[in-house]
Amino acid sequence: MTGGGHSSADMKLSRKLKRLIRYSFGGLYSVGLIYWAARVWLKRPGQFGGFEPHPLERVAGPLHLALALFFLVAFGILWSQHIGPALRRKRHRVTGWGFVALLSAQALTGVAILYGTEGLIQIAETVHPYVGAAMLPTLAWHWIRKTS
Repeated sequence: MTGGGHSSADMKLSRKLKRLIRYSFGGLYSVGLIYWAARVWLKRPGQFGGFEPHPLERVAGPLHLALALFFLVAFGILWSQHIGPALRRKRHRVTGWGFVALLSAQALTGVAILYGTEGLIQIAETVHPYVGAAMLPTLAWHWIRKTS
């Protein structure tokens, strides 16, 4: 098209980009679930009372952070090739905005967990898993339903 217009083909994801998003998000989501489960259910009694983290939590936490950074790079590519053209064509969808909002909340709570004050960390640690859990159904709804 001339004049800087974009066709709806511009918004279609290549097979390679779909794979990148699925693998990066799938890995991030899966490791997040493993981390959460280890943190909630696999705590072990410590030698001085209280509890200590399970070794799985110590591995899954840093891996989850690394995968989050990888997913954010993939999301940047998605923004340039899919979301940007949709916004220019005014063909944005509620489910897409919902996913972007959830992703933003995840990023903010993730930073708060790492660098926040004690009170902010407690709030972020409570909110982060719920927002994360909501991301998969939102993304799935966006993929499945083409007209919302």
